[in-house]
Amino acid sequence: MKAYFPAIVLLILILNFNCRHNVSDFSYIKVFIWNSADTITAYNKDLGVASYAYYDLNKDSVVYRDLVSVDPNRYETYIGQLQNQHYVDTIRNLLRVLQRHANGLLLDTVPSGATYCGPDFYVEYRDEKGEHFHDFILVGGSDTLDQFAGFFGRIPSLPWKRKLVSNSLVNSDTEAVSAMKKLGEYDKWETPYIPMMCDSTIDKTKIFGSWRVIRIGKNRFNNYQKLTFERNGIYKYEKIKEGISSFAVSGTYRLNPKNNILTVNTGENKLTFKVLRLTDSCFQYMEREKPERITRLDKL
Repeated sequence: MKAYFPAIVLLILILNFNCRHNVSDFSYIKVFIWNSADTITAYNKDLGVASYAYYDLNKDSVVYRDLVSVDPNRYETYIGQLQNQHYVDTIRNLLRVLQRHANGLLLDTVPSGATYCGPDFYVEYRDEKGEHFHDFILVGGSDTLDQFAGFFGRIPSLPWKRKLVSNSLVNSDTEAVSAMKKLGEYDKWETPYIPMMCDSTIDKTKIFGSWRVIRIGKNRFNNYQKLTFERNGIYKYEKIKEGISSFAVSGTYRLNPKNNILTVNTGENKLTFKVLRLTDSCFQYMEREKPERITRLDKL
């Protein structure tokens, strides 16, 4: 019996180590927060990636891209090693929750009828059962999800071995489109209206005709605001819903050729704007009283 005692002790230690660390529970995990694309294309459909992480458990290697500023978006990308079991355990805690759900959207994270504009997470990982992918937002439904979100956001400030690399290591378009296809939503996702290129020319003769207002974020094909400037000085504003005018206001306008000031008079309101760009296809102006408000239009 004594001859077997060291072997039994060793076996118990190995089993305890494996149970505690679960070295085969997952091989990789990918996490990112959805964002609008840096440049809208027919391929990305305005789907993009903000902060992003890819972790390989066997190599203890991590790729992390941090969104450090917006408007325009600016990123910093790092590669390195976590070298910290507590960080890996935080990942495992997340996977223990996700493993109880089927692939796709975690519906119970979104209360019925709720509107929420916080971070939307995509998580993809592989374990002994295959590849899994989930999408969820944080509305206070799970302490584990909240704890992981906090960890994910603190990764840039946590101590881990890393070096700065090129942002090209993470292709936002490819990652976003691939994830949306796995979720089965890509073909159903509406392709947004793609604004035309806009230069700095001002040609006042190009104002005549109809224009659509380009908003920051998603621009839909059939829902937009429309401005019309007729040659006789008549101005018309319309809201287009599903391709049909649902609301309209008319008035008069004048574009001063000396100072590029556009005056619009609807009877109830008289507004003035500074024209910044005006070409065959692009029209941009700002409110004189509120210069931070810049409106961009495309010719219809």
